[in-house]
Amino acid sequence: MNKRAFVTKIELEPHPNADRLDLAVVGGYRCVVGKGSFADGDLVAYIPEGNLLPPDVVEEMGLKLAGSDGRRIKAIRLRGQLSEGIVYPLDGNRLKGSVWAEGDDPTDALEVEEYVPYIPPAMQGDVEHRPEMTLNFDVEAWKRYPDVLVEGEPVVYTEKLHGTMCGLTIMPDGVMRAWSKGMGSKGLVMQDNEANRSKNLYVRTLERVKPGLEAMAETLRERMPALANGSAFRDDERSGRVVVLGEIVGRGVQDLHYGLASPALYIFDINVGGTWMNFGELADAVADQAEHFSLVPTLDEGPFSAERLARLAGGKSTLADHLREGVVARAEPQRRDDEIGRAMLKYVSDDYLSRKGGTEYN
Repeated sequence: MNKRAFVTKIELEPHPNADRLDLAVVGGYRCVVGKGSFADGDLVAYIPEGNLLPPDVVEEMGLKLAGSDGRRIKAIRLRGQLSEGIVYPLDGNRLKGSVWAEGDDPTDALEVEEYVPYIPPAMQGDVEHRPEMTLNFDVEAWKRYPDVLVEGEPVVYTEKLHGTMCGLTIMPDGVMRAWSKGMGSKGLVMQDNEANRSKNLYVRTLERVKPGLEAMAETLRERMPALANGSAFRDDERSGRVVVLGEIVGRGVQDLHYGLASPALYIFDINVGGTWMNFGELADAVADQAEHFSLVPTLDEGPFSAERLARLAGGKSTLADHLREGVVARAEPQRRDDEIGRAMLKYVSDDYLSRKGGTEYN
């Protein structure tokens, strides 16, 4: 996910519950700022939540942030309004003296670091470098890219589950490996050894669903012979591989348990030989192996609406009696966007962002 800071114009709105505060609007985000700190239309640096600020910036702005060292930007409610990031002035100590234009990236100048969540022991283990088996995958936020999905275009809305992303790769020779989102960005997979099979969450999930994965991969290759034999990707070492992406949820994974006493896998994407499947196609493939894993819940499908997206993000999960993390909307059939790649965006609910005591293990 794109957590880097960016230079942008802000629009100011009055805070409905505080005379001394304003709301600074940045795309789909809203940040609470002191009244008079900025003017409508100002060019500023926006720093998204999920980052760490250097101590001098924290001190300069007089902030009280999350984390043991008070540097983590976390979404919070201030007088009833969600504030999702930090608005930093271009004449602040870190940026003054340089010329900044809209769209510039001041992350390095600000020395902003992305927050790296704690990794519990069950998500650790022995790894090996196998970049031909991994993908660098994430879903960007609609609030950052509100113009990617076009009002009225056909989309599928699915529930965004709060667990840990798991990649499961089946190579043409039958070799399988499991990996996490963070590992995939580094070309790493979990080793197939006894220690991982007994303790590691991702490898234990692979062992549990392996019969279903094998059957599904065989069926997909039969349906897509050009991808199976590599004729469409002759120069691609990834030809013929099947990559299944899912979310592992349940008790012991994160703070939201979905009514599950033990972890379960919910699949949200499948890539065959370098080609992503349309959601309807992957739904059929998953349904054929329902005894081994499930499809992420579908919330709706039809014409895209930003209002509908925001509304579907809130409320309760379809799987349990607790809040919903959010929603993912993807073009169906899928299409490519020049800026972010696949036209697929997420919208995380305000209640999820501002909940107390939540975990964000990775």
